[in-house]
Amino acid sequence: TVGERRVPVSPDASAQTAWQRGKLIFNGKPLGQVLAELERYQQGRILLSDTTLAALEVSGVFDLDEPQALLRTLEQRYGLKVTYLPWLAVVH
Repeated sequence: TVGERRVPVSPDASAQTAWQRGKLIFNGKPLGQVLAELERYQQGRILLSDTTLAALEVSGVFDLDEPQALLRTLEQRYGLKVTYLPWLAVVH
């Protein structure tokens, strides 16, 4: 007989495959990582004007169909400001 083998699943496993379901899921991720991930799904660049903001922890579930909604949520929930230029969003 062959024994049953369990494969450990990390708590972030669902978040890591969320893009396949059209979602981005963050649970206490640093803002710098969140913006880097978001940048993969939209046209143009996203820059942080203040590097100290990169450590700000962000949590939430966001639709990939509307990546700009994540930036709007950052403005509303975390008191950040986003300035839009052609092919560039600056978070400050």
